[in-house]
Amino acid sequence: MLGFGNIINREINSKIIAIANHFTQNPFYGLIDIIPAYSSITFCYNLYAISVQIKEIETVFDWVKWQVEQELIKIKPSDNGIADLIEIPVCYDLELGNDLSAISLATGLSEAAIIQLHCDKKYYVYMLGFLPGFAYMGEVEERIILPRKANPDKVKAGSVAVAGKQTGIYPLDSFGGWNILGHTPLKIFNQFDTEPCFLKAGQEVKFSPITLKTYRQLVNAKP
Repeated sequence: MLGFGNIINREINSKIIAIANHFTQNPFYGLIDIIPAYSSITFCYNLYAISVQIKEIETVFDWVKWQVEQELIKIKPSDNGIADLIEIPVCYDLELGNDLSAISLATGLSEAAIIQLHCDKKYYVYMLGFLPGFAYMGEVEERIILPRKANPDKVKAGSVAVAGKQTGIYPLDSFGGWNILGHTPLKIFNQFDTEPCFLKAGQEVKFSPITLKTYRQLVNAKP
């Protein structure tokens, strides 16, 4: 694993994504997978395949370390491949079982103000994890920073939620402890697609409010 400290920082994360993209396009012999996180990246490699190719006086770890170090000097943060801004429709209507009333009580803000604060910002996708396609995005406006729920609830796929400084979208039906602000009609994860995850690390996201009527129309329009 290659780490840059245990922090949430967009500049550092941009470096992580650039490294991940570089090794995806230029893998060294024996590389199996790359797992980027907030401020670290893990290299998964075939220990046996590499061991039979290198000199006996050299360990596999040292060989992999050397391969990584030789490539790192070629990588620039601008290589992170950030895409255009992605706009995601969200219905904040209470009929969908959102936690807006509880969030309003906890923050002292009106439901309308909470929605406005959530939609006003652009969010950076730091990493995917927890569930397939679950994007950890940040950072939310400080007035809607909330702790996770003490007891996780059943959460429907498409639920848009906040916890701490982060916001995210549940890609699948699950149990979760984040505070549900709204729901998107978009399918965030589809295992049958060539690229199953709707979002990728390094992208920027902006949420746009839609009515319950529009939400239902978009849900029913899905193939």
